[in-house]
Amino acid sequence: MTIECQVKGDPKPTASWIFDDKTLSDVKEKYKMPVVELGDNKWALRLTIFNIVKTDTGRYKCTAKNKYGSCHGSVSVQM
Repeated sequence: MTIECQVKGDPKPTASWIFDDKTLSDVKEKYKMPVVELGDNKWALRLTIFNIVKTDTGRYKCTAKNKYGSCHGSVSVQM
């Protein structure tokens, strides 16, 4: 399953994801977290969750950050 937050900014932001008060890491077996350019300084912060199980249900928070600031968003996952 893939969820996404979209932001606009220049330069390209870095992304982080939090679930259950823990920062997620880019672990091949469980998560993939690319920042994808959409054009016109727009970016998609994507989180792919592999082998999803019931304990993956909840609110995921994304943060985009560059040298000019940061912004936050959240996505709820229900099963």
